[in-house]
Amino acid sequence: MRLRWLALISLVVPVIASADEGPDVTMKGVLSGDGVRFGPATGSATTIAQTVQVKGDRIRIDFAANGREGAVFRQGEKAWLVSLEQHVAFALPLSPAGRMWMVNPQEPCHATGFPCAATGQLKRIAGVQARELRFHDAGAQGPDGTDRGSLWIDADSGAVLSFDAQDVSHRQHAWLASSVSYSPLPDTTFVIPQGVHAVPGRKPDKH
Repeated sequence: MRLRWLALISLVVPVIASADEGPDVTMKGVLSGDGVRFGPATGSATTIAQTVQVKGDRIRIDFAANGREGAVFRQGEKAWLVSLEQHVAFALPLSPAGRMWMVNPQEPCHATGFPCAATGQLKRIAGVQARELRFHDAGAQGPDGTDRGSLWIDADSGAVLSFDAQDVSHRQHAWLASSVSYSPLPDTTFVIPQGVHAVPGRKPDKH
């Protein structure tokens, strides 16, 4: 039977930086915009609730929208998209999904790979002080596969708390954290649950 599930294109912010020495991070928030893909493209805005957990180079993003639930697990360049309904995991080779949600707060634009600069603007997001970075000409390498816009990072840790950006087709992508914590996370958080069947080399059905 053909698997009928979601197609998730650019779920998470693809800002790559070293977080190996950073704190464990848990963020809850919402990804939204007419450029966000969850299931077949409809041309209308989608809102996805997300919980992002980071421990070194390991990432887990749990998400829910339209009555569907799933997760992305990533370590280094290996990523899996997991359907929590169908108990299957799809390999995501060479995908930006689940790349690091942390930047070096001292040199936040150093490893992005696209033009980026701090604006000096500050505001509070999820109860912490955040500072703004502006970026442009990123192609599809900016937050959520975007080309230009702004992102806000925790001024102390470098966690990406928010972004508001456009892709090359001028579609909107936005992320806003409602809470952030730095409590230690157990290693088991980043292990694909037992009973999930791996499907290497396949992608979820878009229909």
